[in-house]
Amino acid sequence: MQPYPVRRRSPAPETGERTGQRFANLERHPKGLSRNNLYILEEPTIGLHMRDCERLIELLHRLVDQGHTVIVIEHNTDVIAEADYVVEMGPEGGDAGGEILYQGRVAGLHACDRSRTARYLPGAPAGVNQDAS
Repeated sequence: MQPYPVRRRSPAPETGERTGQRFANLERHPKGLSRNNLYILEEPTIGLHMRDCERLIELLHRLVDQGHTVIVIEHNTDVIAEADYVVEMGPEGGDAGGEILYQGRVAGLHACDRSRTARYLPGAPAGVNQDAS
């Protein structure tokens, strides 16, 4: 299996033509590849319009449905809410982070008292993780 890198050409948020190009790369290449490829995407929603985020989520679902494995490092709660499995790291960033706070299905994240993410996810029960810390 040959790896296919999907690289950003600049660190700046992508818009317009570049966004379309990024989707085209992901959509085109899985068609000619075998099943069981691993895709790792870091913050793929940066700079995307809300509709493009929806397109990305649909594309990620299609990749999984085709038998591929997709790992997404992301802060966008719409993407997190669609995940089959979540690993939340924390409790902070940098030296104050690196600890696994939660791993499992998204629904179980709401019960994690230490989660900084759960309170922002759609369907968060009232009062769950509502502290300001």
